[in-house]
Amino acid sequence: MVKKEEKLMKKRANKRSRKRIKYVNLFTAIFFLLLCTIIIGFSLKKMGVSQSNLDNLDHMSTEFSDGSAPPLTKTDGKELNNGQKTLTPEQQKIEDGIKPYLKNQVGTLLIIRNGQIYFERGYGYSDLSKRIENSAETQYQILSAQKAITAQMIMKMVETNKLSLSDKIDKYYPELESGDRLEIKNLLNMTSGLVMSDQSPFAKKDAEIVDRTVSRLTSNGKIGKWDYIDQNYVLLTGIIGKITGKSYEELFNEDFKKPLGLSSAGFVYNHTEMPHLATGYYFKNQNSYDGPVYENDLEKYSELGAGNIAMTTHDFYKLLSSILQNKFASKNSNQILHALGTSTSGYSGGMYQRKNYYILSGRGYGFEVKIKISSHGDNAVLFFSNSEPDSDDYVQQNLVSDIYKHEFKN
Repeated sequence: MVKKEEKLMKKRANKRSRKRIKYVNLFTAIFFLLLCTIIIGFSLKKMGVSQSNLDNLDHMSTEFSDGSAPPLTKTDGKELNNGQKTLTPEQQKIEDGIKPYLKNQVGTLLIIRNGQIYFERGYGYSDLSKRIENSAETQYQILSAQKAITAQMIMKMVETNKLSLSDKIDKYYPELESGDRLEIKNLLNMTSGLVMSDQSPFAKKDAEIVDRTVSRLTSNGKIGKWDYIDQNYVLLTGIIGKITGKSYEELFNEDFKKPLGLSSAGFVYNHTEMPHLATGYYFKNQNSYDGPVYENDLEKYSELGAGNIAMTTHDFYKLLSSILQNKFASKNSNQILHALGTSTSGYSGGMYQRKNYYILSGRGYGFEVKIKISSHGDNAVLFFSNSEPDSDDYVQQNLVSDIYKHEFKN
């Protein structure tokens, strides 16, 4: 009996011992877990990582230390996650050659050789927050490059004797200051001497937009001297509307979009036409995505005929090459148009004329457009960006110029 009790006591003691070991192990595990948490928290605090930083850790991981986005990652498949095809060995060779010029710029690059797409590629993000990458199908605001379209509308009406380049502006807008001394050609080549006193009120209809713009235009008295102002082309758009009785959007769709099949082209205020419109950002302190930049409705409508259209790089090349091949205004009309450029600027009709090429440029609302194209439109470099420098610089202009020289030795 005694032995049986001793056995039972020994069994109970062993059981209590195992329980103690179990609790000790559990306590030890909890202790080490708490210790690790304290150490990690202290380390993060020392590194300057706050809770908000931790919440944005995924965002941070997509950027380099200089604020730029990482390059698009190739996959083993035929397409990247933004619809871009992986590069062929030949395309990879082209990209390797132009990489020194691209650096950390964001946007879509298009190189045209002999009238054909030679290279087209997106870089960086169209929308950083949604991780949508730029591609050949990204839509960008073309900004002041749109003025080339407006100029063609004017020259077409000159051909059909609906107006003359020497027409005085007061014929159409008698209330405009100095309108009795200004001619159509002064608007085309930016020598009107007009200045805006303040921003015009919001309006949606073309006639109202132009009328409210006219009411805020004054003259600096320097007619004939080149001085760039968007409102010159808003005025031209108003004159086009008065003569044709149609809206600018109607004329653009009839004369350019439909005939050329510009499926990506549309107006920035029409969201249904902008499914792939990039988000605009500022390029600031080496950060390509400072922003984003939000364009209000007043800005979207007020740049009538001067900078409120968006499209892809290849659609704009299609349009621009058609202009240079005289498919809208005639060769003679275009020669007259570009001859209006002053000796200081060479600007007329939305383009800066040089010896054997043209430059088109635009900037605003988080976008920048730079184009260098041969006189006949067969060779070109276009770079459309959704990262606008916050101050005047020539980074993207030099990028396009350098790649053009690299590709065409010109």
